[in-house]
Order: sequence, then C-alpha cells, then structure tokens
Amino acid sequence: MTLKYPVLSLSLITAGALSSGIAMADSRSGFYLSGGLGITSVGIEVVEANQTYADSRYRGFGTAVKIGGYINPNFALYYHREAAWFQDDDGDRWVGGLAGIGGSYYFEPQGGAYMEISLGISDLSMVDYNAAFNSGGALLIGVGGEVTDHLQLGAYFMGSDTTDPYYPEVTIEQRTIGVKLELKL
Repeated sequence: MTLKYPVLSLSLITAGALSSGIAMADSRSGFYLSGGLGITSVGIEVVEANQTYADSRYRGFGTAVKIGGYINPNFALYYHREAAWFQDDDGDRWVGGLAGIGGSYYFEPQGGAYMEISLGISDLSMVDYNAAFNSGGALLIGVGGEVTDHLQLGAYFMGSDTTDPYYPEVTIEQRTIGVKLELKL
C-alpha cells in the first residue's frame, strides 16, 4: 500500500514530462529526444598497408537515438548513437556505428527540411560472439524533412574506421548509407 503513492506520483511525473516534451517538439525549444528505425546498406572494407583485401556490402537495419536540447528553434545539439545491424555471408550478425556529439539544423523555425552532422567514436562488433574491434573515428552526414512536428524522415551517410585488436595494422572501414524515420519528443 505504501508503494501505491510513489508509483502514482512517478506515473504523473512521467506523463507530465512526456506531454511537455511533445509540446517542446512543437515549438522546438528545451529538451530534444528522438529515436528512429530505418534500412541500411553497409559496405565493409578490410585494409592492410593501403591494400584492400575484402570489400563487401550488406543490407540491414539501422537504429538511432538522440538526447540533447534545442539551442534555438533552428538548431538542436545532442548526444547521438547511430547503429547499423547486418548479417554477413557466413551468417554472423554484426553491429557497427557511431557514438558522439551531433547537431541538426532546421531551415525553417517550424516544419521543412533539415541537415544533420555528427562526429564521434566508431564501433564494430559481432553480436553472437561478443567480439569487438577497437574503436576509431566516425562521421555521419544526413538530410531530410519533417513529416509532422514529431516525425522526420531522412537519408544519411556514415563512415567509420576501426582496427582489429589482434592485428593493429588492419583497418576495417565501414561505409553506411541509410534511410530512417525518427520520432521526436
């Protein structure tokens, strides 16, 4: 019985935060939160001593999370996690992407087109074997448009380089092209 009131209070606080978050997306001010799903085409190149030893492309799906705030109605600054999930020719499942700082510039104060850019740390790992490559640098550049105040549709290019932990002279270059639909609060 004593747990009833804290749970009710937490529920009301959560509902209030979500409704104010939705209101903020309408006016593009304050807190920025978005999550997205999409489809990707991932190119993987294995390079050693400037020689390409493997070059493959895989289809998969992408996920995106952004948490930050609006600087003004035209610009949002946020932590950005973008990941591409795919399966290689051997049936192994992989995930790779970017974790870093990003920004979106909206060309109009309400609705319209936007562009985004993010810089961060790259990662690439095998999902089934919990095997990870060393991190490196990553860059994401995207463009799109707002469908509604809370939905935006965009296309992006993400490039990253990681090194093999057992062979530091081997670089794995990941080049991803994707389309995503994001829900913004």
